[in-house]
Amino acid sequence: AASRGQEALVKALLNKGAHVDDEVNGTSPLEEAEANGHQEIAKILLSKGAKKKAPPKIRNNYLIFACAAAVGDSAEIVAV
Repeated sequence: AASRGQEALVKALLNKGAHVDDEVNGTSPLEEAEANGHQEIAKILLSKGAKKKAPPKIRNNYLIFACAAAVGDSAEIVAV
């Protein structure tokens, strides 16, 4: 949902108890939202306590993912 920008679904999943940092195939929802330019999703996830830094095994952080996707607004959200 985060990777596709499905804000209503992200909110519903979080309200039903989905963990904000659960990974799918080694990627967190925040990482997916940032990589795909969904800054509103990123804001929602951060407000629910999502971690800004990727796990050490990925060796990157969300600012790098946002910049790599050439998404300035998303980069600004996680850089704060």
